[in-house]
Amino acid sequence: MNENDFEKLREEIRNFPAAPGVYIMKNDKGVVIYVGKAASLKARVRSYFSGQDERYQVRFLMNRVSSIEIMVTDTEKEALILEDILIKKHRPRYNINLKDDKTYLSLKVDMSHDFPRVEVVRVKKKGSKGKVRYFGPYSSAQGLRETLGLIQKLFPIRTCRETNFNNRVRPCLSYQIKRCCGPCCGHIDRDSYGEMIAEVLLFLEGRSDEIIKRFKSRMKDAAGLLDFEEAARLRDLVANMERTLERQRVFTSADDDRDVIGTYREGANIAAYILFIREGKMTGGKGYYFGRQEMPDEEILSSFVKGYYAGGRYVPGEVLLAMEPGESGERVVIEEWLAELRGKSVSIKVPKRGEKLKLLAMAAKNARQFVINRGRDEMETKGLLEEMRESFSLRNLPRRMECYDNSNIQGTDAVGSMVVFIDGQADKSRYRRFKIKSASGADDFAMMYEVLTRRLGGEEELPDLIVIDGGKGQLGMALKALEEAGLEERIDLVSLAKEKVFNVKGGKEKREERVYIPGRKNPLKLKERSASLYLFQRIRDEAHRFAVNYHKNLRSKRALSSPLDDIKGLGPAKKKALLKRFGSLKGLREASLEDIQAVKGIRGQLALAIVDRLK
Repeated sequence: MNENDFEKLREEIRNFPAAPGVYIMKNDKGVVIYVGKAASLKARVRSYFSGQDERYQVRFLMNRVSSIEIMVTDTEKEALILEDILIKKHRPRYNINLKDDKTYLSLKVDMSHDFPRVEVVRVKKKGSKGKVRYFGPYSSAQGLRETLGLIQKLFPIRTCRETNFNNRVRPCLSYQIKRCCGPCCGHIDRDSYGEMIAEVLLFLEGRSDEIIKRFKSRMKDAAGLLDFEEAARLRDLVANMERTLERQRVFTSADDDRDVIGTYREGANIAAYILFIREGKMTGGKGYYFGRQEMPDEEILSSFVKGYYAGGRYVPGEVLLAMEPGESGERVVIEEWLAELRGKSVSIKVPKRGEKLKLLAMAAKNARQFVINRGRDEMETKGLLEEMRESFSLRNLPRRMECYDNSNIQGTDAVGSMVVFIDGQADKSRYRRFKIKSASGADDFAMMYEVLTRRLGGEEELPDLIVIDGGKGQLGMALKALEEAGLEERIDLVSLAKEKVFNVKGGKEKREERVYIPGRKNPLKLKERSASLYLFQRIRDEAHRFAVNYHKNLRSKRALSSPLDDIKGLGPAKKKALLKRFGSLKGLREASLEDIQAVKGIRGQLALAIVDRLK
């Protein structure tokens, strides 16, 4: 930013209101690079330009800002929510972007069923108090699988879905191997099954000592009756359960749920690590690596906390942080917002001593190890990317690679896909789908040209390397799109041709994977099992999968479409009433105008429109 632009921005900021809201920073191409919230927009944004903040991160960001937009809100909480929405929409480069945006898994037991089962769910539904029990959430799928596997070994309860349970006429294989007691076929009564479910609930509640006592008592009874096979089975189950429980170490004196979030920075590289404590026990942890982040640690921590819990994850009663999140007073706003998500009060604490400080030190230690491990991985990835740049004579280090593919059946439901790999890893938050608009028929070249033209005409960050799935023809069409966008000197381009097997005299001949490069007559052959080949195959296969899935979705929607869909004023309820009255579209076509008007809600012009459309 030159001095004139800087002064112009400072002049604009003088007119910003001293009200809560969100500020949106853009670079010289109009791309959003940072989104932040503030209790006072004027004071917050002015602090970036005052010259008093000597932090390198602030100066780094200011050198890249060309314009700032603001959005005023009534409260700080509204600003916090709006900030999260805008970050997810624009995915700014200098904001924290959590790629893992899934809710955690829980176990559900529906006690209203005569023969309940334990099922895995992501969303806890409200209502049915007392009839439905939820346990969790589990911080990792592995931890949940271990728990579920142990339950299935200890208690032979059913695992089948309702449709299987209701329609089964003889027991399944699980019954044969003694993993199910066969309630579907009447091999156990409701009361006996209920006793077993009561023990399952005790186990899930953490009252495992009581279960172990019961199993040991049954083991002795079985041995007394000389049923040594059953006694040995129960002995193994008790040993298995005790081993599992030993891995859970109690860290806190209170049986509380809390998340402990530690951070570690090494230069511009920063990571966060969350320790999950449930009912006073350490149940696991998860690390998040943010790569090169130039913003202050307090802002990064605030952005992470908001982005993490906004993803629908479990909110505990207490969150421990190593520092205050964001600007002064922001902790209270985040607490109120988390309380709304949880439905109960939430406390954010920054401990200075005692047991909780030790937990934060452990989280920070794990975050440090996370940075070290990722740094090692990045060094290996950088070596691979450098090798690719040299092997394929690329201008850029291919840190951001985009791969494109098309999918259609004889030109119908034609679609294109774009997948993005950052430093060798898929970034699904940046994937895009394209519904082909201008290309007609099964013209793959025209489809590729349309997709690339639309992509390169947008404001999203440009790739270092574009990978095309195809041969020389697809490469030429992609190069044409680059030249028309004036980007042929800025973006590298390669085309990957699949391995083929030809019938030749005396047998078969295999042609290896080949890479076509603009300006080179003959393609490059990739060595089998080379790291470059593996990476190219991954990105190409991912683009193909993404395109095919989109094509299948469109095809399915078209197959389920109806001539009634486009009639104005005919909603789902009225369509349902028509089909219920006449049985099918055929019956509706054969019906008279008077019969159609006799259906509730179908009158005058609407009835005439239905007749015209069908006949």
